[in-house]
Amino acid sequence: MLKRLSIQSKLMLMLLLVSLGSSAVIAVQGYRSGKKALEESIFKQLTSLRASRSDQVETYIESLEAGIKNSSLSPFTLQAIQEFKTAYDKLQGVEIPKAWDQEIDKYYLESFLPRLNINIEGDPTLDIYRPFRKANRYLQYYYIAKNPKKVGEKHRLLVANDGSEYSKAHAKNHTYFQNLVEQFGFYDIFLIDPQGNIIYSAFKEVDFGTSLNEGPFSETNLAEAFELAVKRERGGVIVTDFEPYRASYGAPAAFMASPLYTDSALAGVIAAQLPVDRLNDLMTSGGDWELEGLGKTGATYLVGDDNLMRSQSRFLIEDPEGYFTDLASLGTDEEQLKRIKALDTSILVQTINSSVVDNALNGESGTVIREDHRGQSVLTAYGPLQINGLKWAILADIDTHEAFAPILQFEQIIIATTAALMLGVSLIALALARQFLRPINRLSEGFDAIQKGKTNIEIPVESEDEFGHLTEAFNSTVKNISRKNKMVTAKEAENRALLATIVPDDVAKRMRQGEKNIADTFSDVTVMFANLDGFSRLSEIFSPQETIGLLNEIVISFDEAAERFGIEKIKTLGSSYMAVCGLTIPRLDSSKRMMDFAQEMLRCTASFNRTHNLNLQIQIGINTGEVVAGVVGSEKFIYDIWGNTVNTSHRIHSLRNNAIQITESVYQRVGTAYDFQPMNAHEQRRQSSLQEDLKVWSLSSDNPTSNQTEGGAIPCHF
Repeated sequence: MLKRLSIQSKLMLMLLLVSLGSSAVIAVQGYRSGKKALEESIFKQLTSLRASRSDQVETYIESLEAGIKNSSLSPFTLQAIQEFKTAYDKLQGVEIPKAWDQEIDKYYLESFLPRLNINIEGDPTLDIYRPFRKANRYLQYYYIAKNPKKVGEKHRLLVANDGSEYSKAHAKNHTYFQNLVEQFGFYDIFLIDPQGNIIYSAFKEVDFGTSLNEGPFSETNLAEAFELAVKRERGGVIVTDFEPYRASYGAPAAFMASPLYTDSALAGVIAAQLPVDRLNDLMTSGGDWELEGLGKTGATYLVGDDNLMRSQSRFLIEDPEGYFTDLASLGTDEEQLKRIKALDTSILVQTINSSVVDNALNGESGTVIREDHRGQSVLTAYGPLQINGLKWAILADIDTHEAFAPILQFEQIIIATTAALMLGVSLIALALARQFLRPINRLSEGFDAIQKGKTNIEIPVESEDEFGHLTEAFNSTVKNISRKNKMVTAKEAENRALLATIVPDDVAKRMRQGEKNIADTFSDVTVMFANLDGFSRLSEIFSPQETIGLLNEIVISFDEAAERFGIEKIKTLGSSYMAVCGLTIPRLDSSKRMMDFAQEMLRCTASFNRTHNLNLQIQIGINTGEVVAGVVGSEKFIYDIWGNTVNTSHRIHSLRNNAIQITESVYQRVGTAYDFQPMNAHEQRRQSSLQEDLKVWSLSSDNPTSNQTEGGAIPCHF
């Protein structure tokens, strides 16, 4: 062991052993006794704080239950649900104009789904959440989509100017329920009819007007609250635990519900979405942790029977960067970290796996020193929380380093005193050793610099002994590393540039990360397949060099047009050209862009023919729908698309020359903008592979169009 120590260490060790021995005995005894006394004091304080928090939370939940119960027994509430129910049922017979559905879809696509997609796993689509019942669509049109108030303030609209009985009932009753929300601090209040329809919502989110028996919210804890409430007697209140609630963009939500009876008949259910912020204020002391006696690291928090937090973490609030660093160092799942960041909360995301949580959920109380979810050593007081319908644990923690700070201060005094005794001896040994070890220190600094990525360093050689030879070897090694790093960097840049010309940027990134079998489904893109009929015959007239020159000339003109219209070229195969719009960049107007691009191809072909005195015929087929895109091959690969949408565009492209053939799905989007003609059955039978029920529309190159691209056509230069 001593043989491995440096000369400086050996010299200093001999001088320090005697002075350290006596000081160590005194320090250890004082540390043990002080730590024990302080630990008992801290545990008593934590236990008292945990009990106090439990009482506050239980009292708060009970007050909310009382509010819901009183509302369920109120004659005003009973009259309101009857009025809303009558008006809601009448709306089921109203015909909904297509323009209304388009406005509703626009709200979902622009306001709801993008925000929801950030906060949840998976890829939510419009088809899942789009309202389908007439009353549901009517109410969401007037009170959400057409509501002039911005998102988050839709509840401020008192009445929609539609003249309906529903709006009359809303104008009469909305203020009452708004006051109820503000009085108890609820997030939202719902009136639900016996069939499970949410016929009133104070806050006006996308669950308004929907059914809890079917549709996207039928499996939520609000639906569970409704099912339990209708089985309760008058005045009964049920509480469901927190779960991510997609109508509130995936934010944690818990619900209370109570049945509404007129005489002995069930009139419906009143439900309230619990205010997460109020519960957090109780558990986080409103941000005044130190005033509550929790110091700089103490915290109280709730944990459910699924081992997920039910209140916010103090450390996420005060120091998010440090919080995520601690979680990442413990190997926390990357998806979990992303969800915490996206939702800006640890509720229903942060897992607390600990035996103390299990004990508390089993009804036990106690204190312990343990490692918390951040990997920090903490003193913990734990116990169960008694709340109607909920099984929670409550914990009060404080980091041991803060709890034992007085012991650490005493330890520092001991260390300081010992250090003063050692200082005189150490200075002499240190001065002699420093000069001897200076070459080693320089080499150590050089290696540290290499670890940080620096390869342009050189250490001066000041002697011809072993240290000098070692320094020369170090400098030579650094030069070799620098040269090889430059070669590797240049090669990587070359590979990235080549890859970017073959596949989209996001696909290239996934390939560089080593992902295999890259393929994705895109639900709404527009595909075009075009072919230059007659081009193959040019090889009989022109030389191979002239033929490829002509092909490159017209393909380049197509590529330039594609760039202007936001079209992505997939590939060329001989004189065939395949392109897509809305693939890597989603576009709502993908069909319109593709039509404009197709017309530009017709114009470019005509200009090309005039320039070269040729008579090439271009055939174009366009279809829209779902495709699969991915990387095909390994060493020699391409980025390709396939599926029925691609096949159909290929099948219809050759029905007419110098014309644009489109499917019914494309016609529905752009038909009114162009003078399309439907193709008769005789023309379609020219392609035996076409389905008999496939309707095809055609636009010839000499057909007039109703609009032009912005700024007019750009000339094709040949």
